[in-house]
Parts: sequence; structure tokens; C-alpha cells
Amino acid sequence: MAPDEAERWIVDLIRNASLDAKIDSERGCVVMGQNGAAGKNDIHRKIVEKSKYLTHRTTSLATTMRAVMAEARRQREARDKALRDDD
Repeated sequence: MAPDEAERWIVDLIRNASLDAKIDSERGCVVMGQNGAAGKNDIHRKIVEKSKYLTHRTTSLATTMRAVMAEARRQREARDKALRDDD
């Protein structure tokens, strides 16, 4: 792989993976985690932010599912009752 092609591949990798890294062209290397511990905190912050309302959303989903299932049960019972009454 040619050096220019390799550099483009590494740049794409860094961008697509949202890595905390940059290419140091003078030294010919990739510098990872320039922020040190801040990089770890950033990942932690992202995870906390993404899961912040997870409990609320899960509870809301469970409540909605209970209501949907109860309505389906009521409709099935009404349909069964109507069928029995027709016999």
C-alpha cells in the first residue's frame, strides 16, 4: 500500500471510529488519546448521556405494552363473548 493511500485509510479509520487521535506527519505516526484521562472521561460521559433516560424509557415502554396487551385481551374476550352469544 502506498504511503498516501495508507494515510487516507488511517484518516478514514480515525473518523469512522470517532477515535481521539491525529496523524503526526512530521514524525510519521498516529498520536492516540491526546487528552489522556480526559479521553476516558469523554467516553464515560458519552455512555452516561446515552443511557441517562434508559430507565424512564424502559418503564414507559413496559407501561405502554401492558395497556396494549390489556386492550387486546378485552377485544378478544368481547369477540369470544359475541361468538358464544351467537351460538
